[in-house]
Amino acid sequence: MVKVGSALFRYFNRLPGIESSSSSSGLTPPAVLSGSLGESTPHSVPESSASQGKRYSVCESPRKRKASDHACKRRRSNPAVTLLNEDAERDHLCSTPPSPVSCIEVIALSSDVSLQTTHSTNTVESFEEATVRKGKKDYDATRKFQDTWSAKLPWAELYRGSDGLYESVKCMVCSQITGKPKILGPKWDTLVKHSGKRKATKNMAMGIKKGQWYMAKNYKHLRFERLYAARNTATVAQQLAVVKGERARKRLQFATVLHTLSEGRPMLEYAALLPLLSFLDVPKLPRKHWSDSAGWGLAECLWSQVQMKTKAVMAKARFFSVTCDEVTTLDTQSWISIHGYICENWERKPLLLSLERVTDGGGSDNLTAVIIAALKNGAGFKETELVSRLASFGADGVSTFQGKKNGVLKQLKNNFAPRMLGIHCMAHRTNLAVKTLSALPVVERIEDMLMSLHAFFAKSPKRHLEFVKLAELMHSKGLKILKNIKTRWISMLSPAVRVMSEYRPLIVKMYLDSAKPVQDVLAAKVKVDKKLMEIAKKNLDHLTDIQILLGLAGLLPLLKTIHSLMQFAQSRDVFVCDYVSAIQMCIADVHSLYLDEQAAFTQDVFFDFKGLVHVRHDAIPMSWVQGSFDLNSDSVDVLHFTPSGHSIPAIYRAVGTPSAVSVTRAVYAQIVDDVKIMCNGAAKQLICELEGRFPSSSLMDAFGFCYPQYWLREGAEGDFDRHLAVIKEHYGLVKTYALLKKDKADLSNSLESEISIGASTVPDPNTAKGKEALPVLSIAKLDEQASLFKIAMRANCEAAMQGDLPLNPLTRLWRRIEANALLRHKLSEYLKVVDLAVVTVLGSVEDERTFSTLSFMKNKLRNRLSTHLPLVVGMHAQEFYGLEDFPYDAAYDEWKSSVRKGD
Repeated sequence: MVKVGSALFRYFNRLPGIESSSSSSGLTPPAVLSGSLGESTPHSVPESSASQGKRYSVCESPRKRKASDHACKRRRSNPAVTLLNEDAERDHLCSTPPSPVSCIEVIALSSDVSLQTTHSTNTVESFEEATVRKGKKDYDATRKFQDTWSAKLPWAELYRGSDGLYESVKCMVCSQITGKPKILGPKWDTLVKHSGKRKATKNMAMGIKKGQWYMAKNYKHLRFERLYAARNTATVAQQLAVVKGERARKRLQFATVLHTLSEGRPMLEYAALLPLLSFLDVPKLPRKHWSDSAGWGLAECLWSQVQMKTKAVMAKARFFSVTCDEVTTLDTQSWISIHGYICENWERKPLLLSLERVTDGGGSDNLTAVIIAALKNGAGFKETELVSRLASFGADGVSTFQGKKNGVLKQLKNNFAPRMLGIHCMAHRTNLAVKTLSALPVVERIEDMLMSLHAFFAKSPKRHLEFVKLAELMHSKGLKILKNIKTRWISMLSPAVRVMSEYRPLIVKMYLDSAKPVQDVLAAKVKVDKKLMEIAKKNLDHLTDIQILLGLAGLLPLLKTIHSLMQFAQSRDVFVCDYVSAIQMCIADVHSLYLDEQAAFTQDVFFDFKGLVHVRHDAIPMSWVQGSFDLNSDSVDVLHFTPSGHSIPAIYRAVGTPSAVSVTRAVYAQIVDDVKIMCNGAAKQLICELEGRFPSSSLMDAFGFCYPQYWLREGAEGDFDRHLAVIKEHYGLVKTYALLKKDKADLSNSLESEISIGASTVPDPNTAKGKEALPVLSIAKLDEQASLFKIAMRANCEAAMQGDLPLNPLTRLWRRIEANALLRHKLSEYLKVVDLAVVTVLGSVEDERTFSTLSFMKNKLRNRLSTHLPLVVGMHAQEFYGLEDFPYDAAYDEWKSSVRKGD
């Protein structure tokens, strides 16, 4: 029996017109048989038709309908219906007795069956009336999703059922907010009603009458749309994936912990956020795991994902470099920071591999073991991989790292990576060159003045407040006097600039504090501290010493030039050859400022110095005052500082003489000449230090042919062959490393004996016993690809030097070349050379940044932060993930797998 609503029933309710079907296909109209299918009746199907294996279908009697001219149009069939075309199935259906409720009809689509009459238990109808009738309209089967609905209602999207046939509409907004699918019928009125269209049941405000349709202003879908729109648009694709249950609640906590750590805030703030989030009625807000200990558990899972990402990125790198530095924290603990550097899209990218506490001493052997362990655990490298992939190692100049016999650099190169380059941090070397100027007498006196001025205001809020009030009266800013911290790079520059900007109120303040032994306060005499008077008198002598003032103004351009070089060294997009060129430009600038006979002390950067020389400085007023008021006397003019109505005489104290003299015009001219000579000597000494601390390196010079600037100069073709030979020798030959002590001793003795007898050939260290490091580059391929490499560099070097984006020319050039598939294949070996040039570091600048972060994290209020210190520093420094794209699901799976209870 065919049930109402079954697939066969729906199919025959949609049966096409018989006349059209029979006329188009040449078939006669089908016969309709009714009654008991198991008995032979005059209206039963003939034996001949059954024996021919014809096609039969079964349905209930359709509902009456008016005949239509379009009844002959063929409708598409329902693929869910399977017609009966087997004799056994037909016989089984024919043997089934009819239902007592409704009549069963069998329609035989046969060419040899004549039109017959349908008999029913209740009525007898003609065939034409039966075929034109149509069943009840089924919206699930006939309604289809319209594309225009999505255009008009962006929240509407197509949704198919489990059978994949019937189409409906899914509200994307409500499904996302509620966490379960919101399915609507495929009808426009239904969608509009879901959007807020309502029918008024009574007269309403705003002129809405009873029975009229209007748009409601406060309904559930509108509230959900507001919540949905408040989210970050960059994460809409992720928010479409419905997250349910505990995973959704923990995602909120993970994001809260991530934001807290990224901002460098303490974990106690995470525990304090629960009342705020509850007040804001945040959806899916969990009620458990809001303590600081639970927050650390979540943070460890987040940090684990960052470490896994670091390992994955390092594993893809062809070459990498390492830098490290050691620091002592507030609680006198020693920590070592280790960074790795890779080439990503032709830019050098730093990655924090490890931040570990040094517990077994700061010797070179222990630090070497710590670095190797960090490369194994933090980067996932094996010792055998370091031979061919570790390109360079950078650190400061202490003997622990740079020792010639047993330093960390020496041990790494002898035992793990024989081709590794040792880099003495460029910024540290530059700072050491500047520190040599402190031995000059004028620089030493300037540093004493800066230190004394800072000490005067550092521990006395009262003095600083008086200074600020005085500065306001004198129309100055009254900024804080900075400290000359020796551990900072070019530490003297910032305090010197601050003193020059506040020189006028400073000299008045020291003059007032040192001039009066007592003060009248409300007709009562209050004694002033004598120690304060002595310090103020000392500072006044420093400020009024014209040689110190002229020397400070004369050396400021030199310090600013070196400071620009230091800032360039700290840039992340600067490569080694770029810094070598910057050093040469810095030396040229210093020579032009101080050593050029025609241009020295005349450029615009000497505006302070030139204003003081001509006694016309805007911020430091000075004037010549006659020594005696007797017009008939032969007294000479004396230089005075004249700020705000005061007249403070300038002094000059020669080196080695305790007494000071007044500054006359002749003395002043002599002081100016002496200061120029001192500044000239300081410039010569600095240039000598820079040239001595940055000697020429054949391998560093060889990497120059990777840069576009190299090919813009004359003679590049001739230098290329010489530099390519250096690259071949260093990276294209087999090298021996990890020699035993006996082999080292034998090799040393052999070298000494050969040299002593004057042999023409020296023993090759590579012939000694030890491990062999296979070549990194192929010499044959380098020679084969050389001609195409030169053509590509010549053709693209000028374009690489141009462009609006702030990119390094090397990065711009090789992004341009790598975009061509042919050049990627034909210049494969030179791509490796460029990779080596990119990952070679300038020094341990990133470690210095990490220590700045560490001092920010581990302060006096968070002095107990020790166990989780690497975690908080690493999460604050990581740049892999943000709040939008962090893999919360993986962190949740790790958290769930540990021994913790769910919500």
